[in-house]
Amino acid sequence: MNKLLLLFLTCLTISCTYFTKKDDDTSILLAKVHDNYLYLKDVKHVLTNSTDSAAILKQYIDGWVKRQLLFYEADEKAELDRDELERRVAEYRYQLLVYAYQKQYTDNNLDTVVTNEQIKHYYDEHIQNFELKQHIVRCIYGKFSKDSPKKEEIKNALKTDNQADREKFKSYCYLYAKDKKVKDTVWIPFEEAIAHTPFAAIENPIQFLKGTKSKLQEDDEFWYALQLIDYKIADQVSPIAYVKEQIVATILNQRKIILQQQHEDGILAKAKKTEDYEVFYPTITN
Repeated sequence: MNKLLLLFLTCLTISCTYFTKKDDDTSILLAKVHDNYLYLKDVKHVLTNSTDSAAILKQYIDGWVKRQLLFYEADEKAELDRDELERRVAEYRYQLLVYAYQKQYTDNNLDTVVTNEQIKHYYDEHIQNFELKQHIVRCIYGKFSKDSPKKEEIKNALKTDNQADREKFKSYCYLYAKDKKVKDTVWIPFEEAIAHTPFAAIENPIQFLKGTKSKLQEDDEFWYALQLIDYKIADQVSPIAYVKEQIVATILNQRKIILQQQHEDGILAKAKKTEDYEVFYPTITN
């Protein structure tokens, strides 16, 4: 890049006032490769107020030059079936345009409201598809300093299975825990629940889950508490809450497919009514 252009780009960066209607000439030529030209107006999208704007723009121009040269070289020397190439280009353009239009139509017309009744109906109809592949739990975990207040009171609360004591432990976690996982209302994989905790070394998860309501452990600095609210073992049927988002996504995808098909059928029917197309099926003889 010549010094004059570099100076021009630097001035652009410093001014931070690109493309004002009053002064800027966006028809300034930045690069030329054979019969292709790159103008300032073509690179507005890469210009920013960053102090690196000149470097970014230089990189873009250099990249444009390389792409044009490579394209020219390929166009001259590549041994290709030109008709096949044009067919592929036309097909790719078709796919891009139709995809963009279908997405626009779907975004504007898709019913995205999925009720709890619809979720439950889908779950009941496809319950065989919701077998768990891993153990899942609802739990509360906390890591606390040895000198945290009301330590013994909380330990005693963990021995019970009533809602009041559970809420007490939950609040305690929010107040004093150095690390916590409060997942009493949502299901998470058991491995995720115990990851990065002293309980990660549990050798028999099924036995642990079936025989444990709460677990305490201490070291020289901290004490740790895990309270299990509920659990499901792998191969059991997943709770509906655990697969709710999956079901919603599936229902919406099904609606999208139906909507697109209806849209395509509508376009075809309209074209048939207005005689916008004709089909001439050839007679094939054996």
